[in-house]
Amino acid sequence: ILRTIFNDRENTFIVLDFKKHIVRFTFYSYTIFLLYKLLLGSQRLLAREILVANRDVYLNLIPFRTISRYFEYFSYFKLWDWISNIFGNVLIFVPIGLLLPFMLKRPHKFLYTMGIGLLMTLNIEILQHFLGLGVFDVDDIILNVFGVALGFLFFKGTRTWI
Repeated sequence: ILRTIFNDRENTFIVLDFKKHIVRFTFYSYTIFLLYKLLLGSQRLLAREILVANRDVYLNLIPFRTISRYFEYFSYFKLWDWISNIFGNVLIFVPIGLLLPFMLKRPHKFLYTMGIGLLMTLNIEILQHFLGLGVFDVDDIILNVFGVALGFLFFKGTRTWI
């Protein structure tokens, strides 16, 4: 969105680009939504006592353990639980990978986007673990960062027409 303002003194046109402001607003709004959903959602608060009491039991530091269990024991899970845990962890971080590069002025946007996405998801997992609002699972981090990468691919694809 562009807005042109006429400057009487110098008889020049000043063009203000509001696209970055809209992207920043959308990014920060989505980040707040993400924090609410992943830390303060109603199901998180209900399961808090169980998670705090069994914090170390639910901890997963072995990459692909949870993901492989979802595929190995596919028939034991409800379809919606399977979809939301595998694809939900990917899709919820796609907007981060899509919006963040618009805000970066770095030449290596992919590396910075992936690094910031990794830090975001790592912080969320640590907060979930220590506050008893979820389970620390390295597979969630893998899936979330994959979502950031997909979002970045969408950014690269849409960059030509935005």
